[in-house]
Amino acid sequence: MSKYIATIPLADIERIAIVTGNGRSMAQVKGDADYICNAGFYDMTTGRPVGHLKADGAVLAKEAWGCWGFAWDRADIKMAALPAAAKNYISGVEMLSPMIGIHDAMHYRPEVGGSRPRTAMALTGDKLLLYCADSPTTPEALRDTLYKLGAETAIMLDGGGSSQCDFQGKKISSGRRVHNYLAVWLRKKEDKPVDDITQAVMTNSDCYKAGRTITPKGIMVHSTAAPGADAQTIRSAWDRSGAEAAVHYIIDDQRTLQTLPDTCRAWHCGGAANNTHLSMASPRSADSSPWSGWPSSGGPPAGRSNGSRWSCRPEDTTPRGWMALSAPGVTRRFGPVKKTWGSRRTGPADRPPSPSWQAVTARIWLTTPRIPQHILKPCGGAPWPCASSFARPAA
Repeated sequence: MSKYIATIPLADIERIAIVTGNGRSMAQVKGDADYICNAGFYDMTTGRPVGHLKADGAVLAKEAWGCWGFAWDRADIKMAALPAAAKNYISGVEMLSPMIGIHDAMHYRPEVGGSRPRTAMALTGDKLLLYCADSPTTPEALRDTLYKLGAETAIMLDGGGSSQCDFQGKKISSGRRVHNYLAVWLRKKEDKPVDDITQAVMTNSDCYKAGRTITPKGIMVHSTAAPGADAQTIRSAWDRSGAEAAVHYIIDDQRTLQTLPDTCRAWHCGGAANNTHLSMASPRSADSSPWSGWPSSGGPPAGRSNGSRWSCRPEDTTPRGWMALSAPGVTRRFGPVKKTWGSRRTGPADRPPSPSWQAVTARIWLTTPRIPQHILKPCGGAPWPCASSFARPAA
Protein backbone atom coordinates (compact mmCIF):
# COMPACT_ATOMS: atom_id res chain seq x y z
CA MET A 1 0.00 0.00 0.00
CA SER A 2 1.31 3.44 -0.96
CA LYS A 3 0.43 7.06 -0.31
CA TYR A 4 2.03 9.97 -2.14
CA ILE A 5 1.51 13.67 -1.55
CA ALA A 6 3.01 16.17 -3.97
CA THR A 7 3.54 19.69 -2.64
CA ILE A 8 4.14 22.00 -5.61
CA PRO A 9 4.91 25.72 -5.23
CA LEU A 10 2.53 27.66 -7.47
CA ALA A 11 5.41 29.85 -8.62
CA ASP A 12 7.10 26.75 -10.09
CA ILE A 13 4.11 25.69 -12.21
CA GLU A 14 4.19 26.37 -15.93
CA ARG A 15 0.85 24.79 -16.81
CA ILE A 16 -2.01 22.72 -15.37
CA ALA A 17 -4.29 20.78 -17.68
CA ILE A 18 -7.23 18.40 -17.73
CA VAL A 19 -6.32 15.72 -20.25
CA THR A 20 -8.98 13.31 -21.52
CA GLY A 21 -7.95 9.70 -21.59
CA ASN A 22 -9.77 8.55 -24.74
CA GLY A 23 -9.06 4.96 -23.76
CA ARG A 24 -5.39 5.58 -22.99
CA SER A 25 -3.52 4.55 -19.88
CA MET A 26 -2.03 7.14 -17.53
CA ALA A 27 1.44 6.35 -18.85
CA GLN A 28 0.30 7.01 -22.40
CA VAL A 29 -1.30 10.32 -21.41
CA LYS A 30 1.55 11.60 -19.23
CA GLY A 31 4.00 12.64 -21.94
CA ASP A 32 6.47 15.16 -20.46
CA ALA A 33 4.20 16.24 -17.58
CA ASP A 34 5.96 16.33 -14.21
CA TYR A 35 2.90 15.23 -12.23
CA ILE A 36 -0.22 13.34 -13.26
CA CYS A 37 -3.12 11.68 -11.48
CA ASN A 38 -6.68 10.62 -12.20
CA ALA A 39 -9.08 13.50 -11.91
CA GLY A 40 -12.84 14.05 -12.25
CA PHE A 41 -15.69 11.64 -11.60
CA TYR A 42 -17.34 9.90 -14.52
CA ASP A 43 -20.19 7.47 -15.16
CA MET A 44 -18.74 3.96 -15.31
CA THR A 45 -21.61 2.81 -17.54
CA THR A 46 -21.57 5.53 -20.18
CA GLY A 47 -17.98 6.66 -19.75
CA ARG A 48 -19.13 10.29 -19.62
CA PRO A 49 -17.84 12.77 -17.02
CA VAL A 50 -20.20 14.06 -14.35
CA GLY A 51 -20.27 17.25 -12.29
CA HIS A 52 -18.55 20.29 -13.77
CA LEU A 53 -15.56 19.80 -16.04
CA LYS A 54 -13.95 22.13 -18.57
CA ALA A 55 -10.67 21.52 -20.41
CA ASP A 56 -8.89 24.14 -22.49
CA GLY A 57 -12.10 26.08 -23.10
CA ALA A 58 -14.28 23.06 -23.92
CA VAL A 59 -17.07 22.25 -21.46
CA LEU A 60 -17.05 18.46 -21.00
CA ALA A 61 -19.61 18.22 -18.19
CA LYS A 62 -22.20 20.61 -16.77
CA GLU A 63 -24.93 20.17 -14.20
CA ALA A 64 -28.01 22.21 -13.36
CA TRP A 65 -26.59 22.88 -9.91
CA GLY A 66 -23.58 24.97 -9.02
CA CYS A 67 -20.73 24.13 -6.65
CA TRP A 68 -17.23 25.11 -5.59
CA GLY A 69 -14.25 23.67 -7.41
CA PHE A 70 -10.89 24.66 -8.86
CA ALA A 71 -10.60 26.92 -11.92
CA TRP A 72 -7.61 28.27 -13.88
CA ASP A 73 -6.45 29.46 -17.27
CA ARG A 74 -2.86 28.23 -17.33
CA ALA A 75 -1.31 28.06 -13.85
CA ASP A 76 -3.37 30.67 -11.98
CA ILE A 77 -5.41 28.09 -10.11
CA LYS A 78 -7.88 29.06 -7.39
CA MET A 79 -11.14 27.86 -5.87
CA ALA A 80 -14.13 29.36 -7.66
CA ALA A 81 -17.88 28.97 -8.01
CA LEU A 82 -18.59 26.62 -10.92
CA PRO A 83 -19.33 26.89 -13.75
CA ALA A 84 -16.78 29.65 -14.26
CA ALA A 85 -15.39 31.74 -17.12
CA ALA A 86 -11.89 30.23 -16.78
CA LYS A 87 -10.52 28.00 -19.54
CA ASN A 88 -10.31 25.03 -17.15
CA TYR A 89 -12.26 23.91 -14.12
CA ILE A 90 -13.03 20.75 -12.21
CA SER A 91 -15.47 19.78 -9.49
CA GLY A 92 -15.40 16.94 -6.98
CA VAL A 93 -16.53 16.35 -3.44
CA GLU A 94 -16.10 19.65 -1.59
CA MET A 95 -13.95 19.04 1.47
CA LEU A 96 -12.76 22.57 2.25
CA SER A 97 -14.49 25.46 0.50
CA PRO A 98 -16.11 28.82 1.28
CA MET A 99 -19.22 26.84 2.23
CA ILE A 100 -17.66 23.85 3.99
CA GLY A 101 -15.14 24.08 6.82
CA ILE A 102 -13.10 21.46 8.63
CA HIS A 103 -15.91 20.66 11.07
CA ASP A 104 -18.79 20.73 8.57
CA ALA A 105 -20.46 17.70 7.05
CA MET A 106 -19.45 16.84 3.51
CA HIS A 107 -22.03 15.95 0.88
CA TYR A 108 -21.39 12.96 -1.37
CA ARG A 109 -23.15 9.97 -2.88
CA PRO A 110 -23.07 6.75 -0.82
CA GLU A 111 -21.09 4.92 -3.48
CA VAL A 112 -18.10 7.24 -3.02
CA GLY A 113 -18.14 7.04 0.77
CA GLY A 114 -16.58 4.47 3.05
CA SER A 115 -12.94 3.53 3.16
CA ARG A 116 -11.22 3.12 -0.21
CA PRO A 117 -8.24 4.43 -2.25
CA ARG A 118 -8.39 8.20 -2.73
CA THR A 119 -7.21 11.01 -4.97
CA ALA A 120 -7.55 14.68 -4.07
CA MET A 121 -6.26 18.16 -4.85
CA ALA A 122 -5.92 21.14 -2.53
CA LEU A 123 -4.42 24.61 -2.27
CA THR A 124 -2.44 26.13 0.56
CA GLY A 125 -1.57 29.81 0.41
CA ASP A 126 1.15 29.30 -2.22
CA LYS A 127 1.22 25.59 -3.05
CA LEU A 128 -0.80 23.01 -4.95
CA LEU A 129 -1.20 19.70 -3.09
CA LEU A 130 -1.89 16.49 -4.99
CA TYR A 131 -2.81 13.41 -2.96
CA CYS A 132 -3.02 9.84 -4.16
CA ALA A 133 -3.17 6.63 -2.11
CA ASP A 134 -4.13 3.04 -2.80
CA SER A 135 -4.49 2.45 0.94
CA PRO A 136 -8.15 2.82 2.02
CA THR A 137 -9.30 5.95 3.83
CA THR A 138 -12.59 7.78 4.36
CA PRO A 139 -13.42 11.22 2.93
CA GLU A 140 -13.38 12.65 6.45
CA ALA A 141 -9.95 11.22 7.27
CA LEU A 142 -8.65 12.45 3.92
CA ARG A 143 -9.86 15.96 4.71
CA ASP A 144 -8.16 15.88 8.11
CA THR A 145 -4.88 14.85 6.47
CA LEU A 146 -4.99 17.67 3.93
CA TYR A 147 -6.01 20.21 6.57
CA LYS A 148 -3.02 19.27 8.72
CA LEU A 149 -0.82 19.79 5.67
CA GLY A 150 -2.03 23.37 5.45
CA ALA A 151 -4.83 23.00 2.90
CA GLU A 152 -7.16 25.97 2.79
CA THR A 153 -9.37 24.67 -0.02
CA ALA A 154 -9.71 21.08 -1.21
CA ILE A 155 -11.83 18.71 -3.27
CA MET A 156 -11.87 14.92 -3.42
CA LEU A 157 -11.50 13.53 -6.92
CA ASP A 158 -12.51 10.16 -8.28
CA GLY A 159 -11.14 7.29 -6.19
CA GLY A 160 -11.37 3.56 -5.59
CA GLY A 161 -10.07 1.65 -8.57
CA SER A 162 -9.55 4.93 -10.43
CA SER A 163 -6.87 6.23 -8.06
CA GLN A 164 -3.50 6.34 -9.81
CA CYS A 165 -0.62 8.78 -10.10
CA ASP A 166 2.92 9.46 -11.21
CA PHE A 167 4.45 12.21 -9.09
CA GLN A 168 7.93 12.57 -10.57
CA GLY A 169 8.50 8.85 -10.51
CA LYS A 170 6.45 8.06 -7.39
CA LYS A 171 3.77 5.87 -8.90
CA ILE A 172 0.52 4.21 -7.98
CA SER A 173 -0.75 2.09 -10.83
CA SER A 174 -4.22 0.99 -11.85
CA GLY A 175 -5.47 -0.97 -14.78
CA ARG A 176 -8.44 1.38 -15.10
CA ARG A 177 -8.33 3.83 -17.99
CA VAL A 178 -10.27 6.76 -16.61
CA HIS A 179 -12.06 9.51 -18.50
CA ASN A 180 -9.71 12.35 -17.52
CA TYR A 181 -6.43 13.08 -15.80
CA LEU A 182 -4.94 16.11 -14.07
CA ALA A 183 -1.45 16.95 -15.40
CA VAL A 184 1.03 19.53 -14.11
CA TRP A 185 4.13 20.87 -15.88
CA LEU A 186 6.84 22.76 -14.00
CA ARG A 187 8.72 25.76 -15.30
CA LYS A 188 12.02 24.83 -16.88
CA LYS A 189 14.67 25.91 -14.42
CA GLU A 190 17.95 27.51 -15.40
CA ASP A 191 21.11 25.54 -14.95
CA LYS A 192 22.35 25.34 -11.39
CA PRO A 193 24.28 28.48 -10.48
CA VAL A 194 28.05 28.14 -10.12
CA ASP A 195 29.70 30.71 -7.84
CA ASP A 196 26.38 32.58 -7.82
CA ILE A 197 26.44 32.75 -11.63
CA THR A 198 23.77 30.96 -13.64
CA GLN A 199 24.87 29.43 -16.93
CA ALA A 200 22.33 30.61 -19.51
CA VAL A 201 24.31 30.65 -22.75
CA MET A 202 22.50 32.25 -25.70
CA THR A 203 22.93 29.39 -28.16
CA ASN A 204 20.73 31.13 -30.74
CA SER A 205 22.90 34.26 -30.78
CA ASP A 206 24.81 34.97 -33.99
CA CYS A 207 27.92 35.62 -31.88
CA TYR A 208 27.72 32.19 -30.28
CA LYS A 209 27.07 30.43 -33.58
CA ALA A 210 29.88 32.31 -35.35
CA GLY A 211 32.43 30.70 -33.03
CA ARG A 212 34.90 33.61 -33.10
CA THR A 213 37.13 33.78 -30.05
CA ILE A 214 38.94 36.53 -28.14
CA THR A 215 41.66 36.84 -25.54
CA PRO A 216 40.06 39.31 -23.10
CA LYS A 217 42.12 42.35 -22.12
CA GLY A 218 39.49 44.35 -20.27
CA ILE A 219 35.97 44.48 -18.94
CA MET A 220 33.16 46.77 -20.06
CA VAL A 221 29.86 47.29 -18.23
CA HIS A 222 26.76 48.50 -20.06
CA SER A 223 23.34 49.80 -19.12
CA THR A 224 20.38 49.01 -21.38
CA ALA A 225 18.32 51.66 -19.55
CA ALA A 226 15.22 49.52 -19.79
CA PRO A 227 13.22 50.16 -16.61
CA GLY A 228 11.00 47.23 -15.70
CA ALA A 229 13.13 44.66 -17.53
CA ASP A 230 15.21 42.04 -15.73
CA ALA A 231 18.18 39.90 -16.71
CA GLN A 232 16.06 37.09 -18.11
CA THR A 233 14.01 39.52 -20.20
CA ILE A 234 17.15 40.93 -21.76
CA ARG A 235 18.55 37.47 -22.38
CA SER A 236 15.32 36.36 -24.07
CA ALA A 237 15.40 39.44 -26.32
CA TRP A 238 18.99 38.78 -27.39
CA ASP A 239 18.92 34.98 -27.69
CA ARG A 240 17.95 34.98 -31.36
CA SER A 241 19.42 35.35 -34.80
CA GLY A 242 19.74 38.98 -35.84
CA ALA A 243 19.69 40.36 -32.29
CA GLU A 244 21.24 43.80 -31.96
CA ALA A 245 23.56 42.87 -29.10
CA ALA A 246 25.26 40.02 -27.27
CA VAL A 247 27.21 40.19 -24.01
CA HIS A 248 29.02 37.74 -21.75
CA TYR A 249 27.07 38.50 -18.57
CA ILE A 250 23.65 40.04 -17.87
CA ILE A 251 23.26 41.23 -14.30
CA ASP A 252 20.30 42.59 -12.36
CA ASP A 253 19.85 43.03 -8.62
CA GLN A 254 18.64 39.42 -8.22
CA ARG A 255 20.78 37.28 -10.50
CA THR A 256 23.82 37.00 -12.75
CA LEU A 257 23.45 35.14 -16.05
CA GLN A 258 26.47 34.10 -18.08
CA THR A 259 25.15 34.33 -21.62
CA LEU A 260 28.33 33.75 -23.64
CA PRO A 261 31.56 31.88 -22.82
CA ASP A 262 34.38 34.16 -21.68
CA THR A 263 36.38 33.46 -24.83
CA CYS A 264 33.50 34.05 -27.25
CA ARG A 265 33.55 37.31 -29.22
CA ALA A 266 30.46 39.33 -28.28
CA TRP A 267 28.81 42.34 -29.91
CA HIS A 268 28.30 45.09 -27.35
CA CYS A 269 30.01 48.35 -28.25
CA GLY A 270 31.05 48.18 -31.86
CA GLY A 271 34.54 48.52 -33.24
CA ALA A 272 37.70 46.93 -31.90
CA ALA A 273 36.52 46.64 -28.30
CA ASN A 274 34.43 43.62 -29.23
CA ASN A 275 37.73 41.86 -29.93
CA THR A 276 39.32 42.78 -26.60
CA HIS A 277 36.71 43.12 -23.86
CA LEU A 278 34.50 40.93 -21.76
CA SER A 279 31.12 42.56 -21.48
CA MET A 280 28.48 42.87 -18.78
CA ALA A 281 25.05 44.46 -19.15
CA SER A 282 22.48 45.58 -16.63
CA PRO A 283 18.86 46.33 -17.53
CA ARG A 284 18.58 48.85 -14.69
CA SER A 285 17.11 52.22 -15.59
CA ALA A 286 19.55 55.00 -16.37
CA ASP A 287 17.81 57.14 -13.79
CA SER A 288 18.84 54.68 -11.05
CA SER A 289 22.41 54.17 -12.21
CA PRO A 290 25.67 56.10 -11.87
CA TRP A 291 24.87 57.82 -15.18
CA SER A 292 21.89 59.59 -13.68
CA GLY A 293 22.35 63.33 -13.38
CA TRP A 294 25.76 63.46 -15.05
CA PRO A 295 26.51 66.29 -17.45
CA SER A 296 26.80 65.27 -21.05
CA SER A 297 29.74 66.94 -22.74
CA GLY A 298 28.92 67.74 -26.31
CA GLY A 299 25.18 67.28 -25.75
CA PRO A 300 22.87 64.26 -25.45
CA PRO A 301 22.86 61.28 -27.79
CA ALA A 302 21.24 61.88 -31.15
CA GLY A 303 17.48 61.78 -30.95
CA ARG A 304 17.43 62.14 -27.16
CA SER A 305 17.19 65.08 -24.82
CA ASN A 306 17.58 66.17 -21.21
CA GLY A 307 21.31 65.54 -20.95
CA SER A 308 21.93 62.03 -19.62
CA ARG A 309 18.30 61.37 -18.65
CA TRP A 310 15.93 59.67 -21.01
CA SER A 311 12.86 57.43 -21.05
CA CYS A 312 12.88 53.93 -22.48
CA ARG A 313 10.11 51.40 -22.71
CA PRO A 314 10.64 48.18 -20.68
CA GLU A 315 10.71 46.21 -23.93
CA ASP A 316 13.48 48.44 -25.32
CA THR A 317 16.60 46.34 -24.76
CA THR A 318 19.04 48.26 -26.94
CA PRO A 319 22.33 49.12 -25.16
CA ARG A 320 22.36 52.82 -24.26
CA GLY A 321 25.49 53.61 -22.27
CA TRP A 322 28.93 52.28 -21.43
CA MET A 323 31.27 52.30 -18.45
CA ALA A 324 34.95 51.41 -18.46
CA LEU A 325 36.16 49.92 -15.18
CA SER A 326 39.39 51.33 -13.82
CA ALA A 327 42.07 49.69 -11.70
CA PRO A 328 40.66 50.87 -8.33
CA GLY A 329 37.71 48.62 -9.10
CA VAL A 330 39.92 45.71 -8.10
CA THR A 331 39.32 46.88 -4.54
CA ARG A 332 35.62 46.23 -5.19
CA ARG A 333 34.40 49.71 -5.69
CA PHE A 334 33.60 51.79 -8.71
CA GLY A 335 35.91 54.66 -9.35
CA PRO A 336 36.56 56.47 -11.36
CA VAL A 337 33.69 55.32 -13.57
CA LYS A 338 33.31 57.00 -16.91
CA LYS A 339 30.21 57.54 -18.94
CA THR A 340 30.58 57.31 -22.69
CA TRP A 341 28.52 58.61 -25.60
CA GLY A 342 30.42 57.47 -28.63
CA SER A 343 33.88 58.83 -27.83
CA ARG A 344 32.63 61.54 -25.44
CA ARG A 345 33.39 60.98 -21.75
CA THR A 346 32.58 62.86 -18.60
CA GLY A 347 33.82 62.65 -15.04
CA PRO A 348 32.68 60.52 -12.11
CA ALA A 349 29.29 60.99 -10.47
CA ASP A 350 29.01 63.50 -7.66
CA ARG A 351 26.31 61.61 -5.78
CA PRO A 352 25.94 57.99 -4.59
CA PRO A 353 24.09 55.53 -6.83
CA SER A 354 20.63 54.27 -5.89
CA PRO A 355 20.14 51.13 -3.74
CA SER A 356 19.05 49.09 -6.79
CA TRP A 357 22.23 50.04 -8.64
CA GLN A 358 24.31 49.28 -5.57
CA ALA A 359 22.79 45.79 -5.61
CA VAL A 360 23.71 45.43 -9.28
CA THR A 361 27.29 46.57 -8.71
CA ALA A 362 27.60 44.17 -5.79
CA ARG A 363 26.69 41.35 -8.18
CA ILE A 364 29.18 42.65 -10.72
CA TRP A 365 31.95 42.31 -8.13
CA LEU A 366 30.71 38.82 -7.30
CA THR A 367 31.18 38.01 -10.98
CA THR A 368 34.68 39.41 -11.54
CA PRO A 369 36.61 36.81 -9.47
CA ARG A 370 35.61 34.18 -12.05
CA ILE A 371 37.16 36.20 -14.84
CA PRO A 372 40.80 35.32 -15.65
CA GLN A 373 42.99 37.11 -13.15
CA HIS A 374 45.36 38.64 -15.71
CA ILE A 375 42.43 40.82 -16.78
CA LEU A 376 41.86 42.10 -13.27
CA LYS A 377 45.47 42.98 -12.50
CA PRO A 378 46.25 46.62 -13.29
CA CYS A 379 49.56 47.40 -14.91
CA GLY A 380 51.48 49.89 -12.77
CA GLY A 381 48.26 51.39 -11.49
CA ALA A 382 47.02 52.15 -14.97
CA PRO A 383 43.34 51.73 -15.76
CA TRP A 384 42.15 48.50 -17.25
CA PRO A 385 42.42 48.66 -21.01
CA CYS A 386 39.41 50.14 -22.71
CA ALA A 387 38.72 51.19 -26.26
CA SER A 388 39.55 54.77 -27.14
CA SER A 389 36.23 55.25 -28.84
CA PHE A 390 33.05 53.29 -29.33
CA ALA A 391 30.44 53.30 -32.05
CA ARG A 392 26.94 53.37 -30.58
CA PRO A 393 25.00 50.29 -31.77
CA ALA A 394 22.08 51.03 -34.02
CA ALA A 395 18.83 51.45 -32.06
